[in-house]
Amino acid sequence: FPFLRIACCSHCWLQPDHPDPRGHNLRAVGRALKLLVKSFGRFAVFIDFMCIHQRCRGAGGAPQPRTHTDEGGRYPAEDVLFKRALGSLGAFYSHPETFVFMLTAFPPDYDDPARYRRSGNTAPYP
Repeated sequence: FPFLRIACCSHCWLQPDHPDPRGHNLRAVGRALKLLVKSFGRFAVFIDFMCIHQRCRGAGGAPQPRTHTDEGGRYPAEDVLFKRALGSLGAFYSHPETFVFMLTAFPPDYDDPARYRRSGNTAPYP
């Protein structure tokens, strides 16, 4: 019985308002996915920023290019889906047939990893 394989990506956000402003993590995942596809065929890809509703709406509800920590963020229906998705992440990351990418290093051109740690955002993986 053929099935669609799933690849999940776990990574630290590089800024409080955007996970990957220069596309570094996306390029790294793209290179890894090319190798997986070559070896195993097609994959569905789960990356939280793109697959779960983020706080990307201004106070008036208009889409914004960056996430927000102040007023606005998500519509109420999006917030319900976001919370439901958070409760289901373990199924994606722990399933025995899922390939998981865990990005553990800052990009070489990242300005100040210490500033990132002080920002209150998710700490980098050891």
